[in-house]
Amino acid sequence: MKPKIPFDEVTTISLVTDRLHASGYIPDHAFGRPKASSEISFLLFLKFVANNDPHRNLSDLCDVSESSVFRIIRRVVDWLIALVPEHIVWPRGNNVRRVKSRFGEIRGEFRDCVGAVDGSHIRIIKPSVENSRDFYNRKGHYSINLTDIADGTRKFLL
Repeated sequence: MKPKIPFDEVTTISLVTDRLHASGYIPDHAFGRPKASSEISFLLFLKFVANNDPHRNLSDLCDVSESSVFRIIRRVVDWLIALVPEHIVWPRGNNVRRVKSRFGEIRGEFRDCVGAVDGSHIRIIKPSVENSRDFYNRKGHYSINLTDIADGTRKFLL
């Protein structure tokens, strides 16, 4: 069965799971029970954060124990946290004061703020995939969602 995502099989998921595998956060040793692959681990994590499914359901879905579901989710979260310094650059030193004052100038109630999360729908042409309805938004057009963090000058931090 072909995945219901508008990418070929080698793109985003493969790039992410290859990096997860190379990180060492998902064990691949030969002893004990067969280990969940990086692909299964990452997809299980996505299913959990997207739907907040109980561990028992995820256990049945991926044919792993409930305790393994817990460990897999924890390992993927730990891996993502380890990636934060590569992708999110927070202000440092004197820049912290400057960024905080910029937010204070925008609106007085933004004291001690160094970043603001916001999102926007990026309009796209209707995808020619089976699940194109998933890209139809509440505003009445097809889109993908962009979420980012901006500083007080509206510069993206990610």
